[in-house]
Amino acid sequence: MIVGTIALITILFFGGVNDYFLVADLEKGVKEYVIEKDRQKEILADISLGKGKIKKVRAMRKESMKELKTVNASRAATREDFLEIHDDLITYITNEQSVLITFRQNAIAKITDDEWTQIIELSTQDVEANKDKLQSEIDKGKLKDPFEEIEASIIKSISDPAKKEKALDAMMKFKDSFAVFSQKMSEKNVIDHPLLTDKYASTEDLLELAEFVNTLRTNTYEAMTEFHFELLEVTSEKEWESIIKAFNKIFKYS
Repeated sequence: MIVGTIALITILFFGGVNDYFLVADLEKGVKEYVIEKDRQKEILADISLGKGKIKKVRAMRKESMKELKTVNASRAATREDFLEIHDDLITYITNEQSVLITFRQNAIAKITDDEWTQIIELSTQDVEANKDKLQSEIDKGKLKDPFEEIEASIIKSISDPAKKEKALDAMMKFKDSFAVFSQKMSEKNVIDHPLLTDKYASTEDLLELAEFVNTLRTNTYEAMTEFHFELLEVTSEKEWESIIKAFNKIFKYS
């Protein structure tokens, strides 16, 4: 499960998690396998335009993530605060997904079936290499499950056994929810998800996949919100500050 929890909030709401619609190494594959220069140039222009259009959206999403980190650290935050940030984040993500899917479809329409097969083979190699690299870093102890640090902080900071148990239970509910989300996200690649390798996948099918992922994303966000408020109920201000400090280390933006 550690593979799925490394990036945690990064994979949940920031980073390149929506780029799976463009498949890994698409640009590299186009440059290598689309020999006709004019058509190659058109395809690369489509991809570049799509990525350019989401830059502003990602900048706005990054600001919402910073706001979430601040709200999560506050004992005065309300559920409405969390809900407002969630709605903003989901709006940014769905907009980005829509753009990426549109430009994926535009680009792929200009690629022949044989070229696409070669591009997917290249993408498969990239995905396999990244999985091997990640596993190697885990085996060497370079990457650790961030929930371990949160758990250790709860055990160390809360002295009352009943309250400590309640806080640990709340954390486990969040962790379990994230495990489901991260497992599904890890399957969104050209090796494990046939839709992404299908040159003729419809826009509707791709949007349905995005909606499925976003539902899981919302469920995980809700579990994180519940952890925040359940932790609030069982901690003093000093205990809270210690645990939230460990918790907020999981907020990363790249």
